[in-house]
Amino acid sequence: MKKVRLFGIVLTLMTLLLVGCDGDTENTTEASVDSGIVIEYEDDGTVVMTDEEKQILCSTYVNEDKINEGDLYDYQIEALRQFRFAKEYLQKKYPEYEYNFFLFNPSDKFDDFTTLEFNVDDTENYFTAKVTVTDDGYKAEDNLWGYVLRPDYQDMVEELLTDAGLEDFFVYTKLSGYFGEEIDAETTVDEVVDMGRDVKIDLQVFVDMDPTDEAKAQEVVDLIEEQLRSIDNYGGHIVYFEPGITAECSSVEDCFEYRNEHYDMYSISFNTFDETE
Repeated sequence: MKKVRLFGIVLTLMTLLLVGCDGDTENTTEASVDSGIVIEYEDDGTVVMTDEEKQILCSTYVNEDKINEGDLYDYQIEALRQFRFAKEYLQKKYPEYEYNFFLFNPSDKFDDFTTLEFNVDDTENYFTAKVTVTDDGYKAEDNLWGYVLRPDYQDMVEELLTDAGLEDFFVYTKLSGYFGEEIDAETTVDEVVDMGRDVKIDLQVFVDMDPTDEAKAQEVVDLIEEQLRSIDNYGGHIVYFEPGITAECSSVEDCFEYRNEHYDMYSISFNTFDETE
């Protein structure tokens, strides 16, 4: 977290040099935009904030004492609006998760969008929400959807490959990219498949097979590629071959650990970036 904190401080110093620290500094975004986020003030004019909001702003800017007092510059009030908008967006879109926000990068002269880094529940994965200011207000998108939908999509791919005749294997799928309201926790696998090449999905497949017969290994890869193309998949993929791996591993996560310990595993890579004919 010290590195994260230092990174936030460096960014803030750069921002302050560009926009200045005067209380009359203009916002880095248009003040006329209606974000729908209300800022409340105490009688003395200081901003009302939660401890979480103070912490996230203090991790971003250097004037911690003034932030903890609620004495914010205009651009910090705008950053607070965007943080609240991103948090509300995530909680509404994925209400079943608890969020831990740890890195906040407000928009500035270099980036026209704000990013909010976080993890959910007790996972080690981290995710990003982006907030962009438009003429119609704030727009948010995130990459948490890939984590939310991965288990169902993975099950679908495993069933697809099993029906095609593949045996003794594990599949890991990674759904990448940023989406807003068009994909949420209620989105089905069929709906993701219907989106086709608008969604990037990479696969790692661990096959329990001796790869000595390279021609036979290639046949397996060709089968996997054919099935992925049948659902118009867009992604880059790796197929690992190791005899006894399904007995050695009880899950695809175990396969990753096994792979990390066995760098000489035979593998074949391919992609489905080109259009399906």
